Amino acid sequence: MTVGIDIKTGTLRQGLLPADPVRPNLTQHPDTKAQLTGVVIPRWKEIVDFSCEVLKRLPQTHFVGLDISLTEDGPLLIETNPLPDKDSAAKGPIPAIKLKQAAQKWLSK
Repeated sequence: MTVGIDIKTGTLRQGLLPADPVRPNLTQHPDTKAQLTGVVIPRWKEIVDFSCEVLKRLPQTHFVGLDISLTEDGPLLIETNPLPDKDSAAKGPIPAIKLKQAAQKWLSK
């Protein structure tokens, strides 16, 4: 499942299932029925700052998935994935140029 995130606020957007050819917009998790759309990820700025610090250490990487867990002590990197599902990213409501611009803005701080 892929879920868009408003990069400024950390608010979840609608999700989609890449394997579903119809790709309906999901507002709830298809199994648990947990709300997706409108949920705000706690400590979002801290997660974004942490992600940018990770990316600074990967200067030659142009597309990578970061699996991050939020612990009581802050964000924790679980793994980096140099081959994330590009199909989901391309078909999801996440314009790549917006991600690149946001990353450049954060990295220039």
